[in-house]
Amino acid sequence: MYPALQGVATYVAHAIVPATGLVSNLPATSIYYAFPTVTRLNILGVDVFRRVADVAAVLGRPSSETSALRSQQAALGAAVNARLTRPDGIYADGLDAAGAQVPQASQDTNAAAIAFGVAPASRTGVVAAYVAGLGLQAPPRTAGEVLDALHLAGRDGDVVTRLTDARTDGWARILAEGATFTWEVWNPSDANGDSMSHGWGSNVLVEILRGVLGVQPTSGGYATFTVSPPRSGLSSAAGRIPTPRGPVSVSWQRPAAAGGAWTVGLTVPANAMATLTLPAATVQAVTEGGRSIAHAAGVHVVSAGGGAVVLTVGSGTYQFRSA
Repeated sequence: MYPALQGVATYVAHAIVPATGLVSNLPATSIYYAFPTVTRLNILGVDVFRRVADVAAVLGRPSSETSALRSQQAALGAAVNARLTRPDGIYADGLDAAGAQVPQASQDTNAAAIAFGVAPASRTGVVAAYVAGLGLQAPPRTAGEVLDALHLAGRDGDVVTRLTDARTDGWARILAEGATFTWEVWNPSDANGDSMSHGWGSNVLVEILRGVLGVQPTSGGYATFTVSPPRSGLSSAAGRIPTPRGPVSVSWQRPAAAGGAWTVGLTVPANAMATLTLPAATVQAVTEGGRSIAHAAGVHVVSAGGGAVVLTVGSGTYQFRSA
């Protein structure tokens, strides 16, 4: 398996033009794009180097191998940010044959820059605002990245809007039209052979878990995961996530008014550990089952400050309250 991953990294590396440091004329992609240097493909190239380096590290490959991949990741990311961003910080869709930026700056290009960690923190807010302002223009295959980008930028209210607005393109609208699965395209076109039950529909499920429930795995098989209820958007949410270790159940409710209390219900399966972030002024403001967390079995304080308390939570079922 790893040699195949190495092959993918080599495929991307061979398409990098030394003069620009960017992936151009990537083989087998010319049918999809009208210009040779495509920003989205470069962003995905950064992610290829990152992920192959991660795998190499886990497998204990030579440090020189991992370092080379990390260097390729950093160099390509730097070239994207230097050459493919407009003066206003928004990512253009690519460069034309003369090396000039194309006028298009699509939603999925800019969402990808955040979702795959290419956009620097100093630019994330501007790019996320641009993505949010476009509604949902990305097709179903990349729409999940739009939700991911909005969540990573702290715009969870926009995540909820995109999930629930039945007036514009998106999942809510096709449900309102009687769909039972995500289509290949937002507008019905089964007469053209487009699928009305497409695998791309699964990406929204991942983003609901991350952006609405606030749950994200941090190691294989949910051995560890984070729980961080979003601070905007819905006032409450509840869900159950199947994992190899058993179901993770989460329910949370934001305070109805300033000064009110957050409540979070959490079930951590056997042989798993959660890291829970609770909005709270102090550790003393957090209780579990009506008692101080200092006396809650399986609960340990990691940090407190900045209006949040971070806890590690072992296997079991818990009821937290914080103010």
